Amino acid sequence: MAKVSIKKETEMITNYTPSTDTEEHVGFIYMRSIIIDGVKFIYIGESSNMLDRNYHWRCLKVEYGGKRIEKARKEHDPSNWMWDVLERVEANSADELEEKLKQKEAEYIIKYESYKEDKGFNSTRGLSQYLNGNAA
Repeated sequence: MAKVSIKKETEMITNYTPSTDTEEHVGFIYMRSIIIDGVKFIYIGESSNMLDRNYHWRCLKVEYGGKRIEKARKEHDPSNWMWDVLERVEANSADELEEKLKQKEAEYIIKYESYKEDKGFNSTRGLSQYLNGNAA
């Protein structure tokens, strides 16, 4: 497969091109994964700007997340990771979008158990305020 720009890759995977004409409130829950010694490890994240998030992912000089994912990015070239959009999230306002993204991110972290060191790189289970005390 030919190498494509981060912008084109982002548009292809999210099936979304941000509009500059309207005030859209759209975000994504995504999974980054890598296979290490035959074991798949994952990181769950959320963003309302996947293009910026992907630029930050590839630039090791920019902090991306918690200590575990930072260490993993430095040990395993970010361009070797796979990533998928798990869910597109829409809202009526920026505040509503932020709340929905945090809630959904926590739900997926719990679902995939990516907070466990033997399964993933999330440092916590997400925001407990959205999961009625079931998250750290």
